[in-house]
Amino acid sequence: MKKSTSELKELSKDELHLREQELYEELFNLRVRHSTGQLENPIQLRRVRKDIARVKTFLRQSEIPGKAEVTPKPEVSPKVAAGPKPKVPRKAGADSKPKVSRKAGTDAKKKRASKP
Repeated sequence: MKKSTSELKELSKDELHLREQELYEELFNLRVRHSTGQLENPIQLRRVRKDIARVKTFLRQSEIPGKAEVTPKPEVSPKVAAGPKPKVPRKAGADSKPKVSRKAGTDAKKKRASKP
């Protein structure tokens, strides 16, 4: 049974824990029925899992002092406000690959084309 968020807000911590335990039992029964092929609507599994997540969310919100309401995300992230990263020049060393001229490849193509 899906409870709306307004109904979950009215429940106490003990009632939320009891509801969570009931949902876990229901999920177990649904999984057993699903594995034996007796479950007619497998979407019920998803519904119960989401209900468990809702209950856990309300339990967690009640544990955090001063965070009962969901805070909105900031409009600008800190990375955007800071600007782009400066480019760091690469060091030439043993791990860098030698450059290959493109002319050598084009000459080989011309030679192959003129052989027939």
